[in-house]
Amino acid sequence: MWQLIERDFKAVPDRLVWDREAGIGKARLCEPVAAFAGAIGTKIVQAPPRDPESKGIVERTNGYMKRSFFPGRHFSNPQDVQDQLDEWFSTVANTRTHATLKTRPIDLFRTDQQSMRPLPPYTPTIGIRDLTPWWWTR
Repeated sequence: MWQLIERDFKAVPDRLVWDREAGIGKARLCEPVAAFAGAIGTKIVQAPPRDPESKGIVERTNGYMKRSFFPGRHFSNPQDVQDQLDEWFSTVANTRTHATLKTRPIDLFRTDQQSMRPLPPYTPTIGIRDLTPWWWTR
């Protein structure tokens, strides 16, 4: 979440709608995620389970990526996938005029971004920072 906010949004939205996944909590947010949201002053709303309509824009984007991004591409590792995807979003997906919206997604995002709060002056505590097993440190 922090990477998305810091790297892509460059601002803090009032709320994030997130897929219901075990990593952030199922019925309610797990303590570290709730603390993170509180630290940056945002609300995390979990999408209802098994309800693709509640996050239709995400499902539609997934279909668009399957048709327009993945065909014919090859990847050497997960970082290569991310790098190519970032490039594709910044040069193709977000800069084209969207058929339904009649505008470019990047322009809508810039409008939304203006209503977001500035990033905090610190990096909040996020997740587990050190995954090195204690017995490896001897």
